[in-house]
Amino acid sequence: FSPDSKQSLYLLITSSILYSGILAINTFSIYPYINILNFSESSNIYIKATFSLIFFLLITIATYLAVSRFGKEQLKLEIKLKDYAEIANRERKKSEELLLAILPKDVANELKTEGKSLPKSYASVTVMFTDFVGFTKIAEKLSADKLVSELDRCFSYFDSLTKKYKLEKIKTIGDSYMTCAGIPKENNTHPVDSVLAAIEIQEFIAQMNLINGNPNNPFWELRLGINTGPLIAGVIGEMKFAYDVFGDTVNTASRMESSGGIGKINISKNTYELVKDFFDCEYRGKISAKNKGMIDMYFVNGIKKELSLGGAMKLPNDSFNKKYKELENKTKNTYLSI
Repeated sequence: FSPDSKQSLYLLITSSILYSGILAINTFSIYPYINILNFSESSNIYIKATFSLIFFLLITIATYLAVSRFGKEQLKLEIKLKDYAEIANRERKKSEELLLAILPKDVANELKTEGKSLPKSYASVTVMFTDFVGFTKIAEKLSADKLVSELDRCFSYFDSLTKKYKLEKIKTIGDSYMTCAGIPKENNTHPVDSVLAAIEIQEFIAQMNLINGNPNNPFWELRLGINTGPLIAGVIGEMKFAYDVFGDTVNTASRMESSGGIGKINISKNTYELVKDFFDCEYRGKISAKNKGMIDMYFVNGIKKELSLGGAMKLPNDSFNKKYKELENKTKNTYLSI
């Protein structure tokens, strides 16, 4: 029973007991005045009192049964409502998880609370593109299941790096993978973060080719390009949401990838100026890029020897981390709503 039902039932039973007691007291209190010789009159008084008591007790029992049944039905209803609430909460969590799978957390929260997400203009973002070379030929050699499995293996590893280095996965188009760093939360380390992720990506592809057993004739070959600059980011679509970025910075990053080399990390001059204190870079000269003319490009050979573990140029050492922390703690950029 609910507290209210219990209270009502207790009041009813208490009233019944009090009434029965009063009735009994009244009956016995008039006993001395009853004419013993008039037995018929005495019997009528007792019969009326008895029937009154029985009737009230029956009413009490009937009420108790009704309240009891009502209490059980109420309990069943409360259980059902609780189950429905739990189901609704589970479905809500699933919806939130699905939204977070396609949108950055801050953007998803804004969309939930405000019903919309305004596009934002960022002063400095690092965009990275990767693309497998000769993917069409690879697709011809593998079954559909094997092809998807291998590609999923690569992209799943790339996904883990986006989390590790605070990158935002924007989308995959076929065998192309695109990320941004410095959105939706701005930071000063986004160019360095992107290059660190790029080093691990190319190292992963090299390891995959070793596992496949033919390093001299690699099965997977990857080009990778990076550029840094201003862009606009926002949610597009109504039925299907997508978080995307727009601007010349994106186009230039795409040209860095297409103009890059297999197994190399190709970066623009903008990115180079922001990461040159951390990485060993090789100037390639001015390279022709589609619809861009001649652009200064650089290959990243790895982390500077003095900033890498064992001078291997692959993993950062304590000196690198100290330098990184100093960059991280500088005053961060701000973005503007448009």
